This record gives sequence, structure tokens and C-alpha cells, in this order.
Amino acid sequence: MALLESTMPPLGTPAHDFSLCGVDSKTHSLKNYSKKI
Repeated sequence: MALLESTMPPLGTPAHDFSLCGVDSKTHSLKNYSKKI
């Protein structure tokens, strides 16, 4: 088994902004969901 360095950020680290096209053809971004968390 190979030893791999973790690329996960520490817990509590703010998420990076993103903008992705969903299967519903709408653009989804972090700002659309930040109020729901």
C-alpha cells in the first residue's frame, strides 16, 4: 500500500466559489446555496 498525502482542507475551511452547469441546464454556484447551510 502506498502512502498518500491528504489533499483535504481542514474542517471549517471556507469553500471556494464555484459555478457549474447542472443536469437541469441551470448554473449552480456556491452563492446560491450558502444561505441554506
